Amino acid sequence: LVTGSTDGIVRRFEYPGNQLSGTITRAAGVPIHWLSVDNLGQRVAVCSEELLVKVVDIQDPLQILTISGINKPVRSASWHPVQDMLTLVMTDGRIQVYEFVDDSPSCLKTVEGVAGAGKVEDELPCAVAWHPKGDYFVVPSRTREIAIVDRDKWSKSGTFSTDGHDAEIGLLAWSPNGKYLASSAKDNQIIVWNADTRKPVSRTRTDGKIVTGLEFSPIDNALAFTTMGGNFYAWQDVVPSSHPHPAKAPKSGLEMLGDDDDVDGEDANAGDEFDVDDDGWIEHDEDEDVGPDGLTKYRIRGESADAEVTKEIGRLDGLQFAWKSCLTNTPLEVGIEQAQPAFQPGATAFHNKRRYLGA
Repeated sequence: LVTGSTDGIVRRFEYPGNQLSGTITRAAGVPIHWLSVDNLGQRVAVCSEELLVKVVDIQDPLQILTISGINKPVRSASWHPVQDMLTLVMTDGRIQVYEFVDDSPSCLKTVEGVAGAGKVEDELPCAVAWHPKGDYFVVPSRTREIAIVDRDKWSKSGTFSTDGHDAEIGLLAWSPNGKYLASSAKDNQIIVWNADTRKPVSRTRTDGKIVTGLEFSPIDNALAFTTMGGNFYAWQDVVPSSHPHPAKAPKSGLEMLGDDDDVDGEDANAGDEFDVDDDGWIEHDEDEDVGPDGLTKYRIRGESADAEVTKEIGRLDGLQFAWKSCLTNTPLEVGIEQAQPAFQPGATAFHNKRRYLGA
């Protein structure tokens, strides 16, 4: 797990020992505002108020690449899903794409007039989200739309805007198969868009706080998000059953004819969601239900049937999180270390309407 703090230090923690294993890098007396780990889990891009971005090897922090010559602070950094490229969003709204050739970063392109200006300390994040295929990226625009920037021409080619947000847009996240885009905004909504039609397919309300983390599940029809309130939410059945699954690749004609496992396009094993013994997810309670806001609700063990609360799993104190698939079929991975073991919601003490993980 890699963390950045207001003391200007980027630290690495080992799991499951929960021990500090060392310091990765430091900023010169300014807070760390953004961290982005590459797709291989090998390097982390570090953004602060310094006029540079450090790309540091997580296992060997002495190996550092520096992107310098930047005349404005950097709000965020996003790795390309396929190639060795890093995309930066500046406080003046410029988007700069850097490629690494022979371990040397060089500016490939600067895109102007799309993203809005902001400050590194703004609560509402602004970051590029590359489509999983890497053909284009999306970014919050200056006009409360989600702008699409094509990689071939490096220019705005369209927007997600129909029946969308009513306020400034924040984090964006693609589904694993690239069919859906999730967006958060200051209007306290999370909207899931169809990438083909560019229209919403579902939406939910947040707890009224700025969304600081937003990720689709790598295997299920679910989405996780964190807020400045320090809460972590799991939104189940994000995409309606009448639409393609967000984590499954489209099937070819031959696969559809020969598939005995699916019935009417639905997984025959769909009832086995959250089986702790199989996939490490948090197991559903027997009396679980879904509330009107679309968030999963469950009954606390030992409480009456009326004692229902929104499922808030852990408290991350507003920190950005990462939810990724890994090669060992573990569906949930926080940061870059091995995923935590599964746990039962009733295994910890109930206090102030929440259950906390023990150290």
